[in-house]
Amino acid sequence: MDDQQPPRMRRSPRQERGRARVAQILDAAEAIFGAQGYDAATTNQIAAHAGVPIGSLYQFFPNKEALFHAVAERYRAEANAALGAALTPESAALPPDALAERLLGTMVAFGAAHISFTRIVLQAGANDRLATAAAGILDDASAQLAAVLAVRHPTLAEDERLRAARVAFTAVLALLGLVTVEKARSPADSKAFLTETQALLAAYLGALDSRASGRAGK
Repeated sequence: MDDQQPPRMRRSPRQERGRARVAQILDAAEAIFGAQGYDAATTNQIAAHAGVPIGSLYQFFPNKEALFHAVAERYRAEANAALGAALTPESAALPPDALAERLLGTMVAFGAAHISFTRIVLQAGANDRLATAAAGILDDASAQLAAVLAVRHPTLAEDERLRAARVAFTAVLALLGLVTVEKARSPADSKAFLTETQALLAAYLGALDSRASGRAGK
């Protein structure tokens, strides 16, 4: 097993101007990675897209891998924050269809706001870097949904709640990958696939409700 740590930024900016420059570079990197994939993207392309000299990019990032890691970490943190705003303790009281709508709506809205990078994360496949980014997002999302399930179903064991959350998100992420593919072929059909995805998630949440209710009645 490879325990090598991914490369990091050379330095973190201390002034607002530097932070703005890093954000500008990360925005450009997200767009280029999303459009061309990791292998085809170059730091020269990213610098040009950001409108900064290549030397400015290298002031903060030693190489393309460090830049990709920074983009993936920012994406993961923002996805985690978006889900956290949706999966509040109060959301545990929602009916299955309403909870499914809130959860899926949040994921779709976030994905649309970061569409190019979302597309390659959903279709990570065998790419180790993308698979690692996708796995981190799944871990965060599963933990947040498991916390909601802890409020919703205290009779379910902790490992059971986390397993259920991972099953739910794994299925949804896979289906959102399908929706992305279908959208390129037919936007109307992609909406139908999205509706089916929400119905599947609501049904699974409802099945968890029934399982927990059955145990509580014993």
